[in-house]
Order: sequence, then structure tokens, then C-alpha cells
Amino acid sequence: MSATNLGAKNIINMFPSAQFYDYTALPERVVPPNYHLTFSMKENNLRDVRTAIKSKMNIAVVFPLREIPRAYNIDGVEYQVIMPRRQTRGH
Repeated sequence: MSATNLGAKNIINMFPSAQFYDYTALPERVVPPNYHLTFSMKENNLRDVRTAIKSKMNIAVVFPLREIPRAYNIDGVEYQVIMPRRQTRGH
């Protein structure tokens, strides 16, 4: 099988014990159990954000570097902002 014939779904199904991660702007996507999606919040998709919250999806929000809040309010509900730890690779 050539690499050009391999689609993302095929690769995910070929390796069911591997965990795949991705971002999406589509909150109602149906994916295999080994494919984790994080919803991407944008300036104009609050309706989709609400759907993603109801689906218990993780949500990624971009903030200016020096203005990262400790919490973020959506529709009167305060959500904790979790910052990933910085990781360095190599020596």
C-alpha cells in the first residue's frame, strides 16, 4: 500500500492502541476512541463552543501572551485556564 493511499482514518484504524490528538472547529465530529479532539474556540463560534461544552470536549482558546487569565467566563460560567508546561527537547 503506498503512502498516497493512506488516509488519516486508515492510519488511526491501523493502530488502535496508539492515541491520536487533533484540533477541530466542528464540535459534533464522531471519532474513534483512540482519536482525541480538542475544540478550537474562535471569535465567531460561540454557538459551537456551547455545543462542545455540552459534549465535554476540551476547548483551546488563544490569548495574548501577557494577558492570559486564570479563568475564562462563557455564558456566566467560569472555566479554569490550564496552561501546558513548557517542554524542551534535546540537550
